[in-house]
Amino acid sequence: LCALSTNHSSSYLAYPGSVLSGDIIVHDTNNLSTVAMIPAHDSPLAALAFNASATKLASASERVRQT
Repeated sequence: LCALSTNHSSSYLAYPGSVLSGDIIVHDTNNLSTVAMIPAHDSPLAALAFNASATKLASASERVRQT
């Protein structure tokens, strides 16, 4: 699971920081450096997507059922 922005001037790669929680790592692919670690969700990530200008990142997590 990962998302790559398509904006040439702001090229970012987002991917899960953990398989157990919803942390997201954002990596700048132009400068080859990590720019952010976002604690976005309590459960594992299910989807990631950048908008066209790479200024916003959408994420969704797995739904955890309570029994």
